[in-house]
Amino acid sequence: MPAPTSARQAVASENFGYLWPLTVDRGELECRPGVQVVFIAPDGKSYALNDKAGAAGIPDIAPLRATGADGDAIGLGALRSTALGLCEFAG
Repeated sequence: MPAPTSARQAVASENFGYLWPLTVDRGELECRPGVQVVFIAPDGKSYALNDKAGAAGIPDIAPLRATGADGDAIGLGALRSTALGLCEFAG
């Protein structure tokens, strides 16, 4: 995956392999002012990846969460970490 150059970056399941935690296969990550970390689904809807985004009224990512073989939700760590890396470009 290329290094970020703005506060928004396209991502896809192939970038993360088995760490991809969502039921959609692609989208965009965005860091909004105030370190609000957001996933934008292919349909254009935004979902919170951290508490700051949730506190701003952005819906929780839970409806898009995928489950692993054990039935538990796949962790958001890799996706959240990538999104937080975009925050250095956010205004």
